[in-house]
Amino acid sequence: MMSVLKGKKMDKKQVQETYRETTLEEEQEYFEEVENELQCDLQTTQESIDYRNQAIKAQKKYMRDSHGDMDDEEFLQNMNNVNNDTFFIEHAAKQVDVLAHQIESPYFGKIAFEYQEDGQVLPVYIGTNGYWSMEEQDQKVYDWRAPIASMYYDYEKGEASYQAPDKEYFGKIVEKKQFDISNGRLHNAVDTDEKINDMILLDALGKNSGTKMKSVVATIQKEQNALIRNKTAYNLIVDGRAGSGKTVVAMHRLAWLLFNNRKTMSADNVMILSPNGIFGDYIAGVLPEVGEDNVPEKEFDSLMEEILFVDCDYETKLEQADRITTHPDMGKVRR
Repeated sequence: MMSVLKGKKMDKKQVQETYRETTLEEEQEYFEEVENELQCDLQTTQESIDYRNQAIKAQKKYMRDSHGDMDDEEFLQNMNNVNNDTFFIEHAAKQVDVLAHQIESPYFGKIAFEYQEDGQVLPVYIGTNGYWSMEEQDQKVYDWRAPIASMYYDYEKGEASYQAPDKEYFGKIVEKKQFDISNGRLHNAVDTDEKINDMILLDALGKNSGTKMKSVVATIQKEQNALIRNKTAYNLIVDGRAGSGKTVVAMHRLAWLLFNNRKTMSADNVMILSPNGIFGDYIAGVLPEVGEDNVPEKEFDSLMEEILFVDCDYETKLEQADRITTHPDMGKVRR
């Protein structure tokens, strides 16, 4: 397989003379390579969890059996060890979920970007989550929220650029692919000049037609991407008719903000103000699917109850609607 598939940049002369779009066979080889590493990481992480669980059991048994012989310092040290192992297990369990999801579908798209400044080409495989190979010390898959991944949504083949934290990089996209991957198998790789191949888009929309909203990172459109990655608006209002994708934009923007503001923003200091419990249940799976913790979600009534310190009985919107539909003559009664 060509070195360009390894995520390494190529010499400018080599790019001009040897670069070509990869074949399906080469993509299959790369896919299997990524899958094997993900499987190994999953197994290693699960084994670490099992080991820490056994360590916690042994530590607690020792504390029970030796409680009378331990001084306060030793007891606190043992408790600290248990807490550290517990924290590790909680973090590792989230990583297991991410790895399991990645094994099912590690990435959905690819661009090859030729830098203007030196002519070097960087293949960028884009997935719901990023993946760093410890074995090769290489970024095998880039998170869709990474700055460089924005070009997948914003540009066709040809001149392109992306804004990194240090500066803006210019160049051109010399290859663009979409992948049909499911259940840990690469079914097809499509060379495309368009944002989203029609067949792949229709397939993704069909999968997202149930009672739960799912992540649609593989089918985000250019206009949606501009809203999701907006850096200038302090307050961003998305207006549109029912079914126009407002909630999709809102949830993926929230995921983008959490990813790009790790030092100043976390799920604990964000709140979704939901119109009702049904809506809250509908969107509940989006953030975990892209590797983020769910954020607190409240209905307006519940929020007002807390803010206004309401300590008496009141009629909720759901109760009011039920009363009106059950007793039509009461429809004129004010809430």
